[in-house]
Amino acid sequence: QPPKLMVLAFNCVSVAMLIVEALRFKKCWPAGLNQSLTKGMKHYSAGFERQSDTLITTPPYLLMGCAFPLAASFTLIGGGQLPTTWTLYSLSGVVFLGVGDSLAALMGRAYGKNKWRELSNKTQEGSSFCIFGTCGTYYVLSCFIDQYHLNLFLCYVFAAIPSAVIEGC
Repeated sequence: QPPKLMVLAFNCVSVAMLIVEALRFKKCWPAGLNQSLTKGMKHYSAGFERQSDTLITTPPYLLMGCAFPLAASFTLIGGGQLPTTWTLYSLSGVVFLGVGDSLAALMGRAYGKNKWRELSNKTQEGSSFCIFGTCGTYYVLSCFIDQYHLNLFLCYVFAAIPSAVIEGC
């Protein structure tokens, strides 16, 4: 089945999250609800977003990061069934954010010693785990989903390396 409903749901929820955050930021909600929303959103944010009176965009951006590859793949093929070669492309946001970024955070916190920048908590070891986790996941997915185009695995490797380095810096 074409992922029409999934693309529609991702887009609607992304817009809804941005609207709710804009209304929270402008304090348009009742005081109790606004405080609850602020507390909940700050729990999933990092860095400068934890300061008072800031716009918290991390949760919608994470959703959009996971949703954009699927929506772009769906749009580029004209709204039909995703071929197997496009299925791996459409999973790239989930793989990088769900596996790579999570692995980087967990392992970087546990084993990280070499920081990318002096004032940053992100480490080179965490970025390395992100690369290995992303590439390993793509390899397994390539074997199961599209074993006839396993040579495309190198595209995922060369995409994971700069993505992890840029995210770390």
